[in-house]
Amino acid sequence: MFKKSIAALCLCLSSFAYGGNDQVSIDREIYLIRTYEDFAVIYFKPGFTNTQGCPTETEEQVILEFEDSTSKEMYSALLSAATANKKVGFGISGCTIHSLGYPTIYRVDVNF
Repeated sequence: MFKKSIAALCLCLSSFAYGGNDQVSIDREIYLIRTYEDFAVIYFKPGFTNTQGCPTETEEQVILEFEDSTSKEMYSALLSAATANKKVGFGISGCTIHSLGYPTIYRVDVNF
C-alpha cells in the first residue's frame, strides 16, 4: 500500500513539472505592457512555442515578477526597448504563480 501511495504521489507531482530554462529568440516586438502591483505582463509578437507546461492557450505573453531590484532593472530595459521599437528576447523558466499562468522571465535581451 505504501509503495502504491508513493508511486501515485510521484505521478501527480510529475504532471506539474515544467521544462528547464528556455530561450525566446531576440526577434520579438513588444505591443503591450500591463503593470500590476507585484508583476508586469509583457505582450509581444510573434508568439513562441511554450515548453514550460504553462496552462495558457496563447504564447504571446510572459510575466516579470517584481521580486527585487534586478527585476525592476529588467522592467526598465523592457520599457526602453518598447519606447525605442527595439526587438527583444527572453529567458523563461517555469510558470508564474499568478492566476494567469504565463511563463516567467528571468532574463531580458534587447537588440540594439
